[in-house]
Amino acid sequence: MTVTKAQALRHLTKESGRVPCSRYGWDSESCAPVAWAAFVILRAETGEGDTLEALDNVMGLVVNDHDDVDYLIRNYGREYGFEPEDYLEDDEPATPHIRDDETRAEFVQRSAAFYNRSTD
Repeated sequence: MTVTKAQALRHLTKESGRVPCSRYGWDSESCAPVAWAAFVILRAETGEGDTLEALDNVMGLVVNDHDDVDYLIRNYGREYGFEPEDYLEDDEPATPHIRDDETRAEFVQRSAAFYNRSTD
């Protein structure tokens, strides 16, 4: 099953909640497009994580203001049709959680493993 944008946004906003501490939005509805962008980037880069559970994990990072979301959209968003200025308000990038000795592929794989972790 491929998760579509419409399906993702419906799923992420079914329980609208306030998000007081996220730079990406103030509620589920405003955070959902950011989560979708990060999800699409991870899915394309890794070939994994095309599930609603993986989408929920990415949304968790968005609502909890995680820097990796900023890093993914700022550095890879244009390749997938996402203009960073449409999703990120600040021109200053967040400090990425990329290690000095890590390549792009290694960072994306490590991030995907985190995003796709099982909650069981």
